[in-house]
Amino acid sequence: MFDNKKDYFFITGLPRTGSTLLTSLLSQNPNIHAAGNSPVSQMMYDMHVSVTENCGEQFEALGLNGSEYVSDIINRFYSKTKSKYIFDKSRSWGKISNVDIIKKYITDKPKFIVLLRSVTEIFSSFINLAEKNKIYDQRSYQSILTGNNEVISESYFATLNLIENHFNDCIFIFYDEIVEDPQKVISKIYNFCNIKPKFKHSFSNIKNKYPENDDAYELLGMHDVRPTISKQYYDVEIQDPMIKIMCENMDSNLLGKL
Repeated sequence: MFDNKKDYFFITGLPRTGSTLLTSLLSQNPNIHAAGNSPVSQMMYDMHVSVTENCGEQFEALGLNGSEYVSDIINRFYSKTKSKYIFDKSRSWGKISNVDIIKKYITDKPKFIVLLRSVTEIFSSFINLAEKNKIYDQRSYQSILTGNNEVISESYFATLNLIENHFNDCIFIFYDEIVEDPQKVISKIYNFCNIKPKFKHSFSNIKNKYPENDDAYELLGMHDVRPTISKQYYDVEIQDPMIKIMCENMDSNLLGKL
């Protein structure tokens, strides 16, 4: 059953946009739980497919309500969390299928915090990380911009879906906003999510309360948080002109819809 004692919100959007910094700041408030990349969206989607398709006949024959099994996933995942306000982070929440799942099993009035940044800067950030991890072939990273690759491409189209179809359910926050005026961003989120009471956040000596093991992503340093907020500038040249054009076109298409 849905846990009425907790309010669920959804952090999504593009990668390399300051989401780890944002969740670290939000989690300073003991009434807020905001951790790393969550498996909840994928688990709920998989269970939804199971109870409606793969095992639909069995549930019907036994007179069971499969919806209860799907809606219980997010509550079980956060069952040991005492905070009232839960920010579940996943770049895939904006996908059409996952928005439908939220409305069917969690809340019919979802609120999304959508993080944005220039795709050119995002790609450069990934290349910078790759080089730090001694991966020097930029062309091997071209695939993250195309097809169903979940690193950039999939989250990009999920973000477009939110902009085009669920604009009023979202607040859009650019990476530069977080690093230039974090207090304004925090206040914006509190107002949008109706979080009470207010809390005095610290923007120095920042710590990641829920660190992730970046070995799992094979890119060490991907979720590091610096103790003080500052924008990262990358001395990275995108060598392939086709990749530059792809990034520029994606930026133009995305920003043109906001």
